[in-house]
Amino acid sequence: MRLKEIETRVLKLERDPSHTRLGRMSQEEIDGEIIRLLNKLVEGFPTYDAMIAEVAATPEPDMPDCARQMRWFIYDYLPRRQQGLV
Repeated sequence: MRLKEIETRVLKLERDPSHTRLGRMSQEEIDGEIIRLLNKLVEGFPTYDAMIAEVAATPEPDMPDCARQMRWFIYDYLPRRQQGLV
């Protein structure tokens, strides 16, 4: 019975966003982490657009949406954030 109680508490903690790495980060820290990872992904490509085109062309079903989100982050969200509009 004690094991079940522990498992239940662990599940509650795992669902609480404040107990995840992203849940403890500010929006600026999250943006910085996304930029760091995008810069790592773009290595070997001449531009972000070339990388995004490659991601979109991948046969995995979720990759076109991933490419769309990358394009949105780079060309829409970041510029608006830098201007203080978001």
